[in-house]
Amino acid sequence: MKIGLAFPSMPESIADVRSYARWAREHPGTTLWMGHSTLIDAASLASYLAGSGIRVPFGFGVSLIPLMHPMHAAAVARSISVLSNNPISFGVGISSQEFVSAVSGAPYRKPATTVNEYLKVMKSALSGQPFQFEGEQFSVSGSIHPLDAPGVEVGAGVLRPAMAERIRDVADFAITWLCPPAYIANVIAPRLRGAAPEAGRGPRLVASVQFLLDRRGIDPVNAMRDININHLKAPHYRDMIRQAGIEVEDADSIETIARRSVEADVFMYGSARTIASKLRSLADAGVDEVVLNPAAAYLALGTAPALQDMDEVLSELDLVTEPNM
Repeated sequence: MKIGLAFPSMPESIADVRSYARWAREHPGTTLWMGHSTLIDAASLASYLAGSGIRVPFGFGVSLIPLMHPMHAAAVARSISVLSNNPISFGVGISSQEFVSAVSGAPYRKPATTVNEYLKVMKSALSGQPFQFEGEQFSVSGSIHPLDAPGVEVGAGVLRPAMAERIRDVADFAITWLCPPAYIANVIAPRLRGAAPEAGRGPRLVASVQFLLDRRGIDPVNAMRDININHLKAPHYRDMIRQAGIEVEDADSIETIARRSVEADVFMYGSARTIASKLRSLADAGVDEVVLNPAAAYLALGTAPALQDMDEVLSELDLVTEPNM
């Protein structure tokens, strides 16, 4: 199982992200993942880091489909791969239908189909060859000039089984967010692999995991609530949580949902050894890469403690996983 590192918030300055990127560079093979940002744009930031000499694999989990045409997304992803001289994992997602309506004027009629078509257009564009695509959401004819690059894999955010099934034949990877390990194992992974779950079939499975060491003196429920308050309010996240078997009623408070999420290891809490053991359960569930997100420590204490927690968990992972992870 591969370990990635998430920069845990929307970046407001270069300094903290530079520290994360240097940490990733010091751990060869580690991908630095960034989410959508309305502060410093994630793709622009990756290009800046590469230009400043910090060249690592970058992951984007996820860029929002309504804000970027798939042809442009392909060109951006390939550009970052060339500038960083590293492979890039470019994940996309829709966000909520309310967001789509706000920026596009109307919701997508079939969200999973929209993601499927977006990935197909991106992959066709990345081939460097002229193509024509006719779909329900996208109608595209053209090409982008061919250019050698270390590699771009395209993927999508996956919360629910319908999305997993719709992208499994086109995506290179799927990335989960706020999903319980048991739900990933019993619902998401089987839908991605289809009827024949043999090795190599289906997209690579990436799980983004927030964690907090218990020695930090930070309440995990409060941290989970404060970090994820907008997601925990969103109907599509609440629906996923229900499908995962976590009891959630519309009248439940955000704090109640946060507490149940901590209990279900959506937000992993405990000693470094305990968290390493929990991560091992994700490997057993079929997860190929865990993207560790030390948001709670970062927001409460800063960059240095957050990266120290990463070091502690990695040192314990050596005890429970293969040393060449």
